[in-house]
Amino acid sequence: MKKKAVFGILRICTMALPCLCACAVFMDSARITIAQEVQEEEEQEEEIQEDDQGEAAIDKPELPGPEETAEAQAQTQEKPMFITAISAPDLYIQTFGGFVPAWEILNEGVDDSIMELCGQTLSVLPGWVKTKVALSGWTFAVTPEDINSRYLGSKYDTETVTVSGAALYGERKIVVAGTEEACMSAPLHEIGHWCDWITADGAGEFSSESGEFEAIYVEEAEVFISVFGLGSVDTDSRQELCADLFKYYWLEPEELVATCPGLYAWMDELVGELQLMGF
Repeated sequence: MKKKAVFGILRICTMALPCLCACAVFMDSARITIAQEVQEEEEQEEEIQEDDQGEAAIDKPELPGPEETAEAQAQTQEKPMFITAISAPDLYIQTFGGFVPAWEILNEGVDDSIMELCGQTLSVLPGWVKTKVALSGWTFAVTPEDINSRYLGSKYDTETVTVSGAALYGERKIVVAGTEEACMSAPLHEIGHWCDWITADGAGEFSSESGEFEAIYVEEAEVFISVFGLGSVDTDSRQELCADLFKYYWLEPEELVATCPGLYAWMDELVGELQLMGF
């Protein structure tokens, strides 16, 4: 009996041995397959990293040396300035040639004291307004020349009228006479003409030609002139009143809103439109 039992056990083990061998072979094969897949994934990742490094090398060119930089700057200065951004402070703009003043009062031959006085008069304006003047392609100059004869074709009788300044739309230039009186009274008025012209929305050549302004003008023009006067002999001109309205909007806003609320509200809206203009 014992011998039979032993032979039976051996027979069972002999029959099970091929199955165990097959399982071992299968497990070894599976291990080899998994190892191959892992190796292939690692190789693919290395190739992707190499490609990324190659692209990074392409995207990052070598920086020029000091001599090349100086030469590039010299070439840029010979080219026209192109505006790329407005910087802080807002009186400068960034161009491909660097930072340059966005607003300048050009001296065409007057004393420095006159230039300083003109600058003091314009100091009431926020920087963004003066920057807008420059970015719109206009220049501002103080001149010793007679503006009436030089720019206006002797339109006015200088024995009765003093021409302190002019807004020259064709030339896109504001000129102010090089006298103390002119530099105190004319700068804001002339920029007011520019504002009236630059903000026109198609209703006319000037914003003051709109029907909305005409209605307010009829109601409040006399009051405005009685309180603030008018910086022009053209007392019936909406453009001239608009220019002075701009002036006193900055100089005496409280008095303006108290005496001419309709004109103040109209100019306040116009200044808001000017600030949003994209130039």
